[in-house]
Amino acid sequence: MEIYRVDPRFRKRVGNNLLVNGQARILHDKQAVYAVVVHNDSDLDLWPYLAYMDTNGFGINLLYHPEPTSTPPPLRRHSFLEIGCGSGNAMSDPLSFPLPEHQQEDSGFLKLFVSTTYTSMGLLEQGSSSLLGVESSVTPRPATPLRQDETRTQKWDTALACLTLTQSMRQGKRVD
Repeated sequence: MEIYRVDPRFRKRVGNNLLVNGQARILHDKQAVYAVVVHNDSDLDLWPYLAYMDTNGFGINLLYHPEPTSTPPPLRRHSFLEIGCGSGNAMSDPLSFPLPEHQQEDSGFLKLFVSTTYTSMGLLEQGSSSLLGVESSVTPRPATPLRQDETRTQKWDTALACLTLTQSMRQGKRVD
């Protein structure tokens, strides 16, 4: 998993990967937007689900949830998927990570789930998504029953990234 700042006008990645050893320290900018790049180095096609976990209100917001009708699965073997760049199968708005006005630093988590079969993850969402500045675009769907042959072959994996947002301070004043 990688995190990049995005040029909002062209919806293209700019700069280097902000995620190093599972952590990203981001200097807060109200205008900044981001994209997450998910890599699949496996020999399997995967269904990815990306959630943001807010440490303030304990909310969980799904940032990416594929459509069940996607064929083939969105994260193909030996490929990558950009979430927040507005391209490919993961066409979505760039992501923002606001910092509450009264705080100098805040943390949250990006949790990536991948599976070899589609699974409705809409029920994972809880609490307020107001910290992300967007309403969830994910509609909870009823659980998809597994066929008997899928129960033996279904595989899961996860990845976790910690985001720490910090304020720029100049002469004791907050700079946005």
